[in-house]
Amino acid sequence: MKPLLLGSLTFLAATPVLFAVYAPIPSQEQGEAFSGSITSGAYYDSNIFGSQNGRVSSVVGEISPHLDYNQSLTDQTFFAVDYDLQVLIFENRPGSDDVLTNNFLNAQIDHTFAPNIFASISDNFSYTQNPESAVIAGAPLQTDQSYFYNRVDLEALWNITEIWSLEGKFRNQFWFYDDNRLADQLDHIQYLFGVEVGYNFLPELTLIGEYRFEYNDYTNDSPPKSNYSNYALVGFNYEMSERLIILVRGGAEFRVRESAPNRNSPYGEVTAVYQLTERSYVSGAATYGIFQTTDTNSFLDQENLDLELNFEYFVFPKIAVSGSLFYQYAQMNGRGLVADANEYTYRAGVGVSYLITDNWALWVDYDYDLVDSQVPGRDQVRNRVGGYFRYTF
Repeated sequence: MKPLLLGSLTFLAATPVLFAVYAPIPSQEQGEAFSGSITSGAYYDSNIFGSQNGRVSSVVGEISPHLDYNQSLTDQTFFAVDYDLQVLIFENRPGSDDVLTNNFLNAQIDHTFAPNIFASISDNFSYTQNPESAVIAGAPLQTDQSYFYNRVDLEALWNITEIWSLEGKFRNQFWFYDDNRLADQLDHIQYLFGVEVGYNFLPELTLIGEYRFEYNDYTNDSPPKSNYSNYALVGFNYEMSERLIILVRGGAEFRVRESAPNRNSPYGEVTAVYQLTERSYVSGAATYGIFQTTDTNSFLDQENLDLELNFEYFVFPKIAVSGSLFYQYAQMNGRGLVADANEYTYRAGVGVSYLITDNWALWVDYDYDLVDSQVPGRDQVRNRVGGYFRYTF
């Protein structure tokens, strides 16, 4: 198992799902340093561009090889790398391409410098040609939504004494779109720094004080989009048992905008993970704060309340049921004379998988998306249902 810093569960908040499947699928790790898998299947998508108007449906075939390598390089150093390629073949897709690919490359190194000093560095890179939804409000049908994304995370933990600990964190992310219209609105780099002081009040309860700084730097700053925020947070990490972990952060965000009034807001995160059995679990998360918007011409940013629930449960030794629920309320803060607007997002997914052997698995899944927005052009309804085989080696 790779070491895990509890604080990272809140600092490294869950990344939005970029494409199906929402429901988690059980893994079939072979216990080897090098392993891989090949997934093949097909799904029906009722709205392949995730748009309100001009919706296009299609059957999509998928072939997805996966490779990963996990190895302890020394007694103190662990290394992991994995690569995923999704090849998607569309039966009906307007535009020049009916075959798209999504590429994902992830790497991580964990190192223990001393029994009380631990550090981790990871990089997640992707080039996505088939993202989840249309990203500009009111846009005509946007057939090219391809973009590059990269995220680097650095963490260092120092257990100063049995009671006191100090943790430093840094994250760098960027989003760069192929289409010039999308790039003008959305290309940007985000820097996030954090310092966390922990006090072990009880063996199972650690009290936390945390400071974060976030800077969003847009490539095209017309209209002005860049901003930065200071966060002052307190909270706790509670390991109630070997099966249940609860993490809470709460406080305030102080956002400074370019050429617009500054904004202060409450900020909070709650994460809980409960291990039902060795292979079954349920997890939940709630977040409230100010986030970037995907319509930067009309809105400065948006205040979100996000609620998420995930589960995976083996009803029989080889049959698992999994699911995911997501709800978001967003108050989109208007730019200039543009009025504020509310937007509600609902996403749900359910899957049933059958582990035929140690190497073979099959599953079926269904995903549903609904966006109800006061902004013209941002409403969305989407259904996807599919079936897949996977061979693991």
